Amino acid sequence: MKICPNCGHENAQDEEFCGDCGIKLAAPEQEDPAVAPAGEVPPPAESPPPQPQPPPDPAALEEFKLLTTPKVPISVASFGTTHTGLVKENNEDAIIVERIDYPHHKIAVHVVIVADGMGYEPAGEVFGQMAAHETWLGIRFLLPFEEQQRGFTKAEFWKFTNNQISQHLPAQVASANKRIRNYAASKKLKLGECGSTIVVVVAVCDLGTGYVKAYGYNIGDARAAVVIGDSFTQLSKDHTIAGAPYRFLGKHDLISGEQFSWEFWAAEAQIPAVWVLLYSDGLWNMLSPAQMTQTCSSSDNPQSLCGRLIEEALQVKTPYGLTLGDEKVQTGDDNITVGAIRISLEETR
Repeated sequence: MKICPNCGHENAQDEEFCGDCGIKLAAPEQEDPAVAPAGEVPPPAESPPPQPQPPPDPAALEEFKLLTTPKVPISVASFGTTHTGLVKENNEDAIIVERIDYPHHKIAVHVVIVADGMGYEPAGEVFGQMAAHETWLGIRFLLPFEEQQRGFTKAEFWKFTNNQISQHLPAQVASANKRIRNYAASKKLKLGECGSTIVVVVAVCDLGTGYVKAYGYNIGDARAAVVIGDSFTQLSKDHTIAGAPYRFLGKHDLISGEQFSWEFWAAEAQIPAVWVLLYSDGLWNMLSPAQMTQTCSSSDNPQSLCGRLIEEALQVKTPYGLTLGDEKVQTGDDNITVGAIRISLEETR
């Protein structure tokens, strides 16, 4: 029955208006299907479908791993050298190897830059030197000075240093590009046809925990690679057509190279040492990755490795470039430059 709220008259359940006073009656309440009748057990509620989780923050994961991974102290050393070769009279390659130490936090930053001035245009040696030195000055601008390390906790200092390089390294290469373009214009050389290739690696090394994060940039055919045991992995990407670079510093106002990165955790390593190599086409046209890997496996410090690679390149009977289809390649026909970073689980001798 429906009781009229106005006059109290009893109406049938299906009546819409009161039969006595005529007011509109409220609609009958619908039973909530989720509410079980008295004495009955309600059915279990359906759980909502799982919601997709946001991807983990890479920086947070890296920091968590840095704090929780077992600490394995490492030693890091670097060296580089260049040779004119057996044919050319002028060395248009340039190499810079630098190390900045932050002993308060047991962090060292190793920088290796290899640049190859365009040899078929005038002033190739100037362009190579400009590319290397201007890029290095830009990197030094990004890195903290020694006293700054005491104003940070180790985690903060690590994060700050890595962010500086990861976010701003290409801008420093771009500065070298601008310098080269300005020089070419001032000397009335053909803009867009002269300049330099370059490859750079900045390795931020935590010597106490055994973690290395390396940041790189390359444009042209100067290369970077990692050698781990008998495994050779090229980190950089060539920009060449028919053996000639189609991208290089000085080509355009804007640079168009490639960024790359690589990390190493000593706690996860299964071998005593890892190599990071940077080298010009004068080396990789002479020696294959397998030959370079073999030389790395029998070397125990960067200086001896670089010397041996140069020596082997100058004495190779069949240049590797011949096997790649370049019939013009001859032993030692180009400048040869190589830089190396060695990360070891024991003290570098």
